[in-house]
Amino acid sequence: MAGRAGRTARRQGPGPRDPGAVLALAMLRHTGAPPPEHDPLVVAWAVAGSDPLGRVGGSVVESDPLLPALLPRLFEAEGVGRALQYEKAEPISPWFSAIRAVGEREALLDGCVRRFLRGGTAQDLRFFARLHELLEPTTAEIDARRRDYLRLLPAAPGPVAELSLRHLRRLDAHDPADVAEALEGLLFRAEAKLVRPGLTWFDQTVRLAPDRADELVAALVTAFHHEAYEIQGRAAQLALKHAARFSPLGAEHIRDAIPALPPALGARLVAVYGGQAAVEETGPAFTPPPLPEPVPVPPFPAAPEKPAEMETLGWTSWQWADGERWLAGFVRLAARDRDGLRSALEVPFGSSYPQLFEMRRWLQDDQWRAAIARELITPGADPGVPAEGRWRRGGSAYESEVTFSALQVVALEALADGSEDESAAQADGFSFAHLPVEVQEQFFDLLEQTGMPTPQADPLRAAEPAEPVAKAPGDRLPDPREVSGLDMFVLRRFAEVLAALKDGTLPPVLLATPTLASGMLDPDVLVSRLAECEAARAVPLPVDLRQALLRLPRGAHPEAASRAARLTSEAGRTVARRLADGGLPDPEVRVRWSYNKDLDSYYLDERRPTGTGQIWLTPRLQAEPTGLDLIDEFITEPPAGTMNDYGHCMGWWPSVLPSHREVVAVNLVPRLHRQWAGESTYPVQPAMLAAADGPAGVATALVLAYFLAQRDANGAASVLVTMAARGALPAAELGAHLGVLIRWTWLKQQHIMDALEAAADRGAHREVWEVLRALLPALLPSAADGEKPRAGLAKMVGLAVTVAQQAAARGAIPEVEAVAGQGGGSRFRTECRRLHAYLIRP
Repeated sequence: MAGRAGRTARRQGPGPRDPGAVLALAMLRHTGAPPPEHDPLVVAWAVAGSDPLGRVGGSVVESDPLLPALLPRLFEAEGVGRALQYEKAEPISPWFSAIRAVGEREALLDGCVRRFLRGGTAQDLRFFARLHELLEPTTAEIDARRRDYLRLLPAAPGPVAELSLRHLRRLDAHDPADVAEALEGLLFRAEAKLVRPGLTWFDQTVRLAPDRADELVAALVTAFHHEAYEIQGRAAQLALKHAARFSPLGAEHIRDAIPALPPALGARLVAVYGGQAAVEETGPAFTPPPLPEPVPVPPFPAAPEKPAEMETLGWTSWQWADGERWLAGFVRLAARDRDGLRSALEVPFGSSYPQLFEMRRWLQDDQWRAAIARELITPGADPGVPAEGRWRRGGSAYESEVTFSALQVVALEALADGSEDESAAQADGFSFAHLPVEVQEQFFDLLEQTGMPTPQADPLRAAEPAEPVAKAPGDRLPDPREVSGLDMFVLRRFAEVLAALKDGTLPPVLLATPTLASGMLDPDVLVSRLAECEAARAVPLPVDLRQALLRLPRGAHPEAASRAARLTSEAGRTVARRLADGGLPDPEVRVRWSYNKDLDSYYLDERRPTGTGQIWLTPRLQAEPTGLDLIDEFITEPPAGTMNDYGHCMGWWPSVLPSHREVVAVNLVPRLHRQWAGESTYPVQPAMLAAADGPAGVATALVLAYFLAQRDANGAASVLVTMAARGALPAAELGAHLGVLIRWTWLKQQHIMDALEAAADRGAHREVWEVLRALLPALLPSAADGEKPRAGLAKMVGLAVTVAQQAAARGAIPEVEAVAGQGGGSRFRTECRRLHAYLIRP
């Protein structure tokens, strides 16, 4: 039986969870046979602990019969360290507790040090490093292993080298040769956190024994070659501090190594030691390329003129321009060749969307396209909106459970507050009363099922019912609180075409079809379309008319206004007034950052957070009412949270308001951090904002800032350059937002630097400098708060130096000036001094 146990153990595979491990360990425990020297067996035992069933994570007990035989092999078997790397010293894990209780102290220390000397990665040695520190070796125990710890300094993984250095420094006296060996090993390493204490050890040794300076000079000049500017600066500082203690031979060692230092540091040593400093690498002079000429916006593609073109467009295109062309072509051909149009649409739409009429809401423009086509193919095919039943948001398979589950969280949080007043019925601007009646009833049923006291729900029951919302033509439009205002506006355009088709009131032409690819509409073309409608005695569709007004170029257009004034229709008079008075005024847009802490919310500009985390954006939009319904719905109200909190028609948004990019941007703002939630904001939106017209303010800057922080530096830089070429870049606002994103979120500073550098190299160096001028104050540490420079900040200041030189910038930045006046030789402070000196040059 014992022999069979040994043979089974030797067949243990390389994986710690090999099924044979359970059997092998059980047989060895049962027979008392000595475990064979087989590394996989030791790893399997370490992972399984002493659980009699061999289950991973079983508790380690001191009575395990295998413990005396296998414990010493933990330090020899390959794979043990990696398998146990997650064992914790605080709170102490069962493994550490058992090892410390039954292991012989000297053997354990020797085993750890022996394992360190065998080498391995930080993951391989983490378990043994933690065990070593749990043993808390005494000074005598360290001294007995002094040579071993010294051997670990040059090449052991960082955590092992750190503990070796820490324990060696506890010893009172070292042999001079040992010190030289230790410093050469330390100052050769790449990790600044090990080189830094090595330089301190050098400084202390030379101060206490000046005659040993030459003996240690080789170690010092090793640090001249370090990649970290801070380490080079500290080494140069020590060379100057102890210059009088080096003999001519030691000084020659330093003189020969000076070219390894940056030119500015090397020049300081040359003044004392002589020799030659490295020459500043200037490279070719920067010749700024001119900003590209703004590319004219191309014409909007022509709408289909023949039924066959409508068949080609089909129903699978998701581009807004194709949707516009489809609408325009449908209305035009429905008046000219309805039979041909019917035949053309039967191919793509005859059998598509089989569940279309089972849906209570159509949230996407392609669903409305299908409904319009099906109505033309088979008039009256729509049997009407299905009975309420269970609340459906988008289709027959999308029942209320999904939305209702999310609403449970909102409403239950309101109840948990114990609020007694009507405010308990509100959550983030969304009223419980806004929900359909059947969903409210489901909620109250849930309360009863879960046993929650229903009196707390009284404020919800008592909430005033939401005022009914007047529906635009079409009975499958979503509730306005369910989608964004811009989405609702797009959907209403399709809904009114469907309603007019059913009623037989389609005009011969749509007014709002753009003439430019940005969505802009030529005023003269609009007046001509109005005249065509009048000639056909047709009334323009109301949403179509409002969309046409929103697409007019900025400013007054007196000639087109005069033509429109000669028309007799009410639509003609409305257009004439808008063309004469300059159109929609620019709304006031604001964006504020906020964050949560301890269940409370704070604005970033009122109270700064204590660390990186999740911050939120609160946009506000205010404008004078236009007096035109449908437009005022999303122009005069701030973008509110919706039940979906994203839009299905976001690709249309820039084309809805091509002359008011800031309004589009403020609607995009709440979706910037929601890439995981359905359709979100993507690079096409900032690209369209760049090509749009109208003032660019805080919201446009924020959309651009967010995309500058993504990986695609070239795409973001292209948008920045386009806006710079058009003279529309909100540089100061962009810099301020970038500072917030870098400092208080997890977005990567390096991505932003790459994009800014790429934009500067393409000719936008002056605009990039203005961005950096606003960005730096937001990143620099506050001396009053005792802050330290964030990682990578020196590189950002270095980029600012480069771009300032490209832009020939002048004018001190107070925050940079304050850092430049502080002591210290870190690279960050050195770069701040360089920047300040350049900005105030004569």
